[in-house]
Amino acid sequence: MNGPQIPADRPARHRSSRAVGETESHTDRVYRECELCETTRQLQESYGMYVCAECEETYLP
Repeated sequence: MNGPQIPADRPARHRSSRAVGETESHTDRVYRECELCETTRQLQESYGMYVCAECEETYLP
């Protein structure tokens, strides 16, 4: 047999169907006032930064 063996009492891990090298992006949406366009818009978190959906200004969370 090739590879490590998993004990029967331990659940198997689900393997992702993503291609090798493809990154999984984490996104979260918040609503707050954008300092540049001064509107309360949806800001989307992408790679640790918030991005305004209206003007694409970026902010630290």
